[in-house]
Amino acid sequence: MAITGKILKVDLTTRSLDIVHLDKNLYKQYIGGAGLATRILYPLLEASMEPLSPGAPLVFMAGALAGTNAPNCGRHVICARSPLTGIWGESNSGGFWGAELKRAGLDGIFLTGKSETPCYLSILDEDVEIRDAGELWGKTTSKTEQVLKAQAGDDKTRVASIGPAGEHLVSYAAVINDEGRAAGRTGMGAVMGSKNLKAVAVRGTKKLQIADRGKFDTARKQLLEEIGRNFTNNMFKELGTAGYLDMAAITGDLSFKYFTQGTWDGSYDISGSSMSETILKKNKYCRQCTIGCGRIVEVEGGKYETPGQVDGPEYETLGSFGASILCNNLEGIAKANYLCNELGLDTISCGIAIAFAYYLQDKGMLSKKDAGGLELKWGDIDPALVLIKQIAYREGLGRILANGIVAAGKELGVPKDEIAAVNGMAVPFHEPRAYLGSALEYATSHRGACHQTAQYYLTSMGAPFDDVGIHCIDRFEEEGVAACVARLQDLRAVFQSLSMCNFIVPSTIDLVADLFEGATGIQMDAKSIMKCGTRIMTLHRLVNLNLGYETAEEKLPGILLEPLDGGTEGHVPNLERQLEDYYTFRDWDRRTGIPSREKIKDLDLEALGSVV
Repeated sequence: MAITGKILKVDLTTRSLDIVHLDKNLYKQYIGGAGLATRILYPLLEASMEPLSPGAPLVFMAGALAGTNAPNCGRHVICARSPLTGIWGESNSGGFWGAELKRAGLDGIFLTGKSETPCYLSILDEDVEIRDAGELWGKTTSKTEQVLKAQAGDDKTRVASIGPAGEHLVSYAAVINDEGRAAGRTGMGAVMGSKNLKAVAVRGTKKLQIADRGKFDTARKQLLEEIGRNFTNNMFKELGTAGYLDMAAITGDLSFKYFTQGTWDGSYDISGSSMSETILKKNKYCRQCTIGCGRIVEVEGGKYETPGQVDGPEYETLGSFGASILCNNLEGIAKANYLCNELGLDTISCGIAIAFAYYLQDKGMLSKKDAGGLELKWGDIDPALVLIKQIAYREGLGRILANGIVAAGKELGVPKDEIAAVNGMAVPFHEPRAYLGSALEYATSHRGACHQTAQYYLTSMGAPFDDVGIHCIDRFEEEGVAACVARLQDLRAVFQSLSMCNFIVPSTIDLVADLFEGATGIQMDAKSIMKCGTRIMTLHRLVNLNLGYETAEEKLPGILLEPLDGGTEGHVPNLERQLEDYYTFRDWDRRTGIPSREKIKDLDLEALGSVV
């Protein structure tokens, strides 16, 4: 079947390797991917276990549909306790790595312990080895990938690796696969680095079996047709995620100058259209992707020259290294993106940490001397390129910024209201002042301020799922927002468990259920698959409560509550109202955050022991 039921269990301290067989009922309840990773880690994560301690577990998981030919379903997740936020860490990545793991006969990898020396994990179907990575330590991610492919003698080997940032335990270090696809944001690269694990190289030759070929192919064909007709999907094909930048600037969904400015004349210069007219070379596709929103770019000559064709910046990166520091130099932003990928840094968290430094120097709270002689002038990306390297190696000002803006702000004595983060994670470039429901999404996300856990802005723009009660709501309206965000969170939890791209908008969720049932043989419909999403989201909350989560932290900093000019029209969210409605809808206690006994019982979450 499309699911193998097998998890590779690795203890890097004892160097033991085992195969764990999972009960099929777990897939009926948690689907796979992020959902199953949450179920595996729930009984093992506790507040007393530090994220970077040897005993802290780390899970790689391919989604239930990864490895099949279901359209836009080739993703994987990496999960652990986040060293950035201290709560649930979940990083999602596209490319080919997840599908390759499934083709090797595995649904996931469960790792604990710490190797005495740098190592990497090599998987060729049933042939699994922990190998020496001493010569790879210190190398960039692309060089690591090139070396491991050469050693394997097979260019189809897929590599997920860390760069120097992960080795130096930068709290938002990313794991890079397929030379530019990133599992970023929550610091999974640092968790790998703490275990002396440089990379996981996978090659699979097995063909996955489809349980019900007729049902699967019918659903697949319909979804392909719907993707082809979808305006947003076609825009992303033509212009990448950067194609949204112009609209984001107009509506105010993209703010500028470290979230303090509503308009900026330079936004078009860094848009998807400008990229296609200048440095773009071709599209980049994940496995079974029909959109190709990835960009391959090249800067030829000059101080921002790239070494040939490399992955180009996506929307969020253009926000963090462009809009946030008022840089309209697309070539410079492309260079920043390249450096982050090579060194293994999340571009959102890294870019916002650097913009934070610009903001502090502008406000007189960070002197040029304290910045190591760097003059951080709005619009000038050159100091940012220096800081990227300093962060990766924990040098100079980078030593402070490497811990994320919350820790950096605390060390520098910055008031909390000027730190653009929620629950430890820097806010991305979808403004809660432009789409008021985004405030609730950020406040209740299980991994800190994250636009991927609901993508409320996308639904508000006109991407509903009406058959499961997810309707378009005016972006400045707050009535009905709580139910919409909660249902979207449940649905996105399903997508992250299937390995389905969040940009896909199927006409019905029954179609999604048919894909899953056809691939796995596990009976599912829209109602039952959405209940899986509710179960996963509720278990996320239980994990975070075990890790010391407090509802008092569910708030936006003051810097995001100041009215701006431009597309937001001076609006700010009433988050407290949204939270009251949200907790009522979820049937969770507003003060403690604890789900009711009835909710726990209804979702079969009463007693969850270890499954690995």
